[in-house]
Amino acid sequence: DYYEDDSLLIYVYDTKNCKEIIHYNIRMFDVDHSTTLVSLSADGKKLIAVGKEITICDFLTGKNSKTIITDKDHNNPGLSLLDDFDPTAIILSPSGKEIAMANQRDNKIYIYSFVTEKILLTLKGHHDNVNSMEYDPNGKLLASTSKDKTVKLWDPKTGQAPLGVKVSLN
Repeated sequence: DYYEDDSLLIYVYDTKNCKEIIHYNIRMFDVDHSTTLVSLSADGKKLIAVGKEITICDFLTGKNSKTIITDKDHNNPGLSLLDDFDPTAIILSPSGKEIAMANQRDNKIYIYSFVTEKILLTLKGHHDNVNSMEYDPNGKLLASTSKDKTVKLWDPKTGQAPLGVKVSLN
């Protein structure tokens, strides 16, 4: 949900008892209500929100620890990572050190490092929007699905796509 000031409202629930534990808002610079995605770190401690920026915060308190600008349309173009970023899918690596982000503007997947604060790899091969992604538990493969009806398996360290499978949807 969103506040009027374009901050992202997060609710944390205890799924066992179906009760709200806490709610908080994450102030984001330029929330695009249709393209803000969230993901949890493997240890469940960090929440990452991706829109026109990447915002990292403590999952249980909402305390913001870092914001990285992803789109050059923002007021600080020198900090931007990409010319035109509109995410369709995100997933944190099992190590929590990288995030894979799919961009619907160019159908590419970007592997971003929280350590170096740079894009490590750009994965090219899908011909339409990437719908979802998933790392294997060891972080050695990244699977992606696309509207182009393909499933690709990538090596997230080298960018090689060792296997592409055409999926037929009826």
